[in-house]
Amino acid sequence: MSKDSVSLFREMRPLGATLDYVPGVAFARSSQHEFLRNIQELIDALSLRIRKDRTAVEEYLLLGRLFRIRGEARRAYRIHRNLLARPMLDRETERRLHVDLGFDLLEARLHDFGEGYFLKSLESKRQDVAALDGLSRAYEFQQKWEEAERFIVKLIKLGRPEQTRLAFVCATLAQDYLKRGLVTRARRAVHRAFRAEEHNIFAHLTLADVFIAAERYERAIEGLKAAVRRWPAQSFLVLRRLEDAHYRMGIFSKYEQTLRECIRSYPDNYYLHYSLARHLQKKRKNAEALEVLRRAYDLNPVYVNTIRDRVRLLDEKSGRRDISSFTDDFFAAFKRSRRFICPNCRQRHIPVTWRCTKCGTWGTFEVRYEFPGP
Repeated sequence: MSKDSVSLFREMRPLGATLDYVPGVAFARSSQHEFLRNIQELIDALSLRIRKDRTAVEEYLLLGRLFRIRGEARRAYRIHRNLLARPMLDRETERRLHVDLGFDLLEARLHDFGEGYFLKSLESKRQDVAALDGLSRAYEFQQKWEEAERFIVKLIKLGRPEQTRLAFVCATLAQDYLKRGLVTRARRAVHRAFRAEEHNIFAHLTLADVFIAAERYERAIEGLKAAVRRWPAQSFLVLRRLEDAHYRMGIFSKYEQTLRECIRSYPDNYYLHYSLARHLQKKRKNAEALEVLRRAYDLNPVYVNTIRDRVRLLDEKSGRRDISSFTDDFFAAFKRSRRFICPNCRQRHIPVTWRCTKCGTWGTFEVRYEFPGP
């Protein structure tokens, strides 16, 4: 491998968290062409070196990793598998190959997502950060949240900054406990999420779910009102729970009062205005709902729910219910076009999600409507 190629490989390392092992590498769309060009240059340089020396080991290791980074995980797996079959490999090389094979399978979503290979690597080196990282991600893809939590904790003890991922995993585990009716376990899991990252929106929402399941509605309401202040862009997730808490508590009539209190504190939050208008429509106060929808529209003229309800109420007011029926169908189709976009790999998800099923990124996803044109 030429000196220039080695330098190029080193220069590319900042583009990914761990270029050696991570299944995919995050990079800006503007740099995608240059990134792929650099990858191809490295592949060409490595292929030339391998043709000259078929006994090369490091070059085969790197070549497989580059194919995996480029999205050709099955090809990477074949290269690493053939290399592992060679006789007389030292134990350290075998361990590294097990990690690479694990990430190849993880990227390709094959078999057990590489779990077996990661475990083999840990048999040789119990504190192998790459193997621990891969194993925790394999458990995440298999939705084995308890095991994933255990290995993320080990990574944090070894100095990896995985607190955010741990918080999301613990909150997801708490949601899983809630589905099974295990409220006490859910409460413990969500508290572990808070210890990992205090200001995590999913943990706060999950805590509200725990309070609702435990019939501690006042605690849930107070926590959700605080969440509206802290995460206004995600208020649509908060308000559904806030409405549910009032309904379960038997004080649904006070939901309007709660919304108006929030609006006085945060008048620029169009989600609050829309929720109030929706509540007023349920109470048959359409004229008042129209006025609130107008304020919501002024704050965000492209929010599809506001536009839909406002058009429908205006049509009903004018007696044109045929138009109202048409607009309801149109906006229902438009709302079905809603997608949640991963900030890392730009994968599109239909339901609300906190984790990308493609690259495994945890976080708050961008909301986008992708209604097909004529």
